[in-house]
Amino acid sequence: MKPHPLAGRSPRTFALPAATLAALLLTTGAHAQTLWNGADPVNGNSWNNAANWSPATLPNSGTATEINNGGWARLDAGNGVARAFIVGNTTTGNRLTVGAYTLTTRAGTLGSGAGSTGSVTIQNGGTWRTDGSGTGYSAFYVGLGGSGTLVIDNGGTLLTGETSRIASSAGSSGSATVRGVWTTTHNLNVGLGGNGSLHLGAGGVVTTGTLLLGSGGAVDGVLTFGGASIAEAAGTLNAASIHGGRSATLNFNHTGARYRLATDSDHGNAALLVSGSARINQLAGTTVLEAANTYSEGTFITGGTLLANNTGATSATGSGAVSVSSGGTLGGTGRIAGATTVAGTLTPGEAGSGILTFASSLTLEETATLQISVGGEARGTDFTALDVDGMLTLGGTLSLVLEEGFNLAPGGEASFHLLDAGSLSATFTLFDLPTFWEGNALEWDTSTLHLNGTLRVAAVPEPGSLALAGLAALAALRLRRKL
Repeated sequence: MKPHPLAGRSPRTFALPAATLAALLLTTGAHAQTLWNGADPVNGNSWNNAANWSPATLPNSGTATEINNGGWARLDAGNGVARAFIVGNTTTGNRLTVGAYTLTTRAGTLGSGAGSTGSVTIQNGGTWRTDGSGTGYSAFYVGLGGSGTLVIDNGGTLLTGETSRIASSAGSSGSATVRGVWTTTHNLNVGLGGNGSLHLGAGGVVTTGTLLLGSGGAVDGVLTFGGASIAEAAGTLNAASIHGGRSATLNFNHTGARYRLATDSDHGNAALLVSGSARINQLAGTTVLEAANTYSEGTFITGGTLLANNTGATSATGSGAVSVSSGGTLGGTGRIAGATTVAGTLTPGEAGSGILTFASSLTLEETATLQISVGGEARGTDFTALDVDGMLTLGGTLSLVLEEGFNLAPGGEASFHLLDAGSLSATFTLFDLPTFWEGNALEWDTSTLHLNGTLRVAAVPEPGSLALAGLAALAALRLRRKL
């Protein structure tokens, strides 16, 4: 796989005032202008009907084109072409639907001027390309000075070029929902001058250089994997990395049983790095973080499961603090750098083995449950465990699950070094430990857990088993006497 042409470059962005950019888009050189005058679907709103344009001729590669009368245009009867194309320059309610055909422009803007709105839906196999397939500049804005809304759905495709931005200038806002394909030739910037959001839903694929979130001042850049409000299957991001500016958020609100934050197979299945001033919210589904992440604003697990599965002396969760609420679960076999507080569930390892490492402190609150899997006596291989470099404060419930391979003969004993910590304090409030296993009662010794992190167990035969064993011994004795 060839590296992305922008991989390794430091992300740099700048913003021009919206009015300046709009003027550049519409007035570069001497070009004719075509304005949409179609009203609504009842009166016919086909892009391909010249009567819907003023003057009454279809836009061409030399015309600067606008939908700015609050109307709705549909590209539904053939391909379309324009030079610079704006949906919403000074007014609200402007819409475009691209379906089954291809729209080719040299630039595109949704919500250009302050207070304007522009909405575009690309669906049913339709394509809009502003990726330099013509000549001259190539720019695409979802919210330049106004508010832009983009939906790519049901086989829709958007191809954009050197400049691709959501919420570009101060006072703008922009939102893009992708369940189709969006491919850029350069970086994608979400939230540069205004608040911007990108939602990667079911079947969505975004391919770009570096994805830049919240790069401009006190504005928000939000990337959501799954649904914006209700969880749905998450799409795929093929990017060099994800970089947070001053206010960046990644939300995982999906239905996947094991969703890796990684590129697809065509891009090497590479784990995606998250850096900069960003935070992660785990809301639904099971998400796997494998990169050596360096983001700084914390990890917040309120629902679903987050698995920290990085390797080496790095951190899956960046440098910030980690918080697990009562409805969330944290697990994995990697390393977590920041101080961690758990009010929900902590399940070190994955699939019954592994050690989860905390480079700072770990606090288990009274509502927390530490769930350990035991299938044998080899630490990290047969049973899961915790390594904490700093202070481990115990609390809540210790729950232990015996796996299929567990075997302890009658009268046998075993010990499990569950907790290896720089220092230990407090103790568990409750213990949820199996009391019976394959005909043997299990007696647990928790007295040293708060001292050295070790749990002991002894297998005691049930009284019925002892009686049967006694009868068998007596029968054998009588047989020997007869002989």
